[in-house]
Amino acid sequence: MRGLSTRNLYGVRRIQSRMLAAFTLLILLLYNGSAWWIYLRVEGYLDSIFQRSLEESSEIAALAVARSVDLAQLVPEENSLSYIETQTLLARLQQAGNFTDLFLIDPAYRNLVGVYSDFRPGQVDGLLTLDRAYLNQASLGRPALTPVVETGGLFLRTAYVPVFGQNQTIKAILVAKADVEFLKPKIAIRNMLAAITVASGLIILALAFVYARWMRALQRAEARIVHNERLAGLGQLAAGIAHELRNPLGIIEQTMTVLRRRYEKEQDELFDYIPGEVERMNGIITQFLDSARESPLEIVPNDLAVVLDRTLALLDPRLQKGGVELQKAYPGSVPVAMDPNKMQQVFLNLCINAIEAMPDGGLLKVRVAPDSDAAWLCVTVEDTGEGLSEVDVERVFDPFYTTKSSGTGLGLWVADQIVRRHGGRIEADGAGGRGTRMRVFLRTTAE
Repeated sequence: MRGLSTRNLYGVRRIQSRMLAAFTLLILLLYNGSAWWIYLRVEGYLDSIFQRSLEESSEIAALAVARSVDLAQLVPEENSLSYIETQTLLARLQQAGNFTDLFLIDPAYRNLVGVYSDFRPGQVDGLLTLDRAYLNQASLGRPALTPVVETGGLFLRTAYVPVFGQNQTIKAILVAKADVEFLKPKIAIRNMLAAITVASGLIILALAFVYARWMRALQRAEARIVHNERLAGLGQLAAGIAHELRNPLGIIEQTMTVLRRRYEKEQDELFDYIPGEVERMNGIITQFLDSARESPLEIVPNDLAVVLDRTLALLDPRLQKGGVELQKAYPGSVPVAMDPNKMQQVFLNLCINAIEAMPDGGLLKVRVAPDSDAAWLCVTVEDTGEGLSEVDVERVFDPFYTTKSSGTGLGLWVADQIVRRHGGRIEADGAGGRGTRMRVFLRTTAE
């Protein structure tokens, strides 16, 4: 991680994420694609087997009818001997060929002999007219197979086979219907594959969503680590410099005292100005050193609502003087494990910054609400001032960075350090004209 900027780190993570997404998508496509390819191959193989079987069995049945029945002497009446004999033959052929239905029609497509009792000789079956193209093909002496049609829960395919008489003239057409039995499990397999494809896609989307959130959290954590390492180095360097500055400041102050005594008869405002500035610089150095020096926290179960009430009570004179209206929204008791004095320092700093951001008055909102994760709660301090720029939001917690005309730029840095030591975090959000929102995230405790 060292040697990488935050932007470069994000770039590496984005490339890793895209590679992982592409690899996962490739695996998904290969898995589903191979399953569908096998399915289609098996479907085509089974369909060709059934088609060949239906063609051969229907042609054998037509040949048996041509050899056993004198179609020229066939009387299409249910009580005639030729009709009964032909019907008996068709019944045996139906059972042998495993046909769903088997019957004969003449070249004019009128019914001749059928297996079932509801078959009406001499009539034209209206359903056959739908297959006129296949009937015409059979009338020309070529067997024809229709596509699969679903009816009554059955998947039927019909074969039209010419029945030749003497001199190879077409005397009748054999109509053989068969149930495409393999279609039911095939449809079940297809539906299962479709469900698996959809489910795998949804799983991938869910995993992608979870991974994206995890990556964002990881990026934020890595950014905080890089940021903290940079600040830690900067803090150590600045603390060393601040400590070393005290010696020359002391010398300047002592020298100024000697000069004042030497030229005490001469009145010069510099004699008062220089000691004042030295004292102010000493105050800044003391504040920074105190901030950089981590005093131990006294974290105990406490009531956040009490800390907020005490903080806002201290700020009441400032609120009235600045014409700032206070809006509170939090329960009467909010149990949190914390150092109450340190956390009061945090909220005091945030509220003072918010009040100072509204020199002409405004509205200060202090809210406490559960976070999306039940183990956390969010304390929001929001003002109606000018807000922060994107650069300010990124740097507002850096030491010595301030948007005020006067100030050390240490207040928010100290607040951020205190909250981090409590295991929480502070987030800044602001845009021009919409105010600034500071959110402090802390872990909750059981009552």
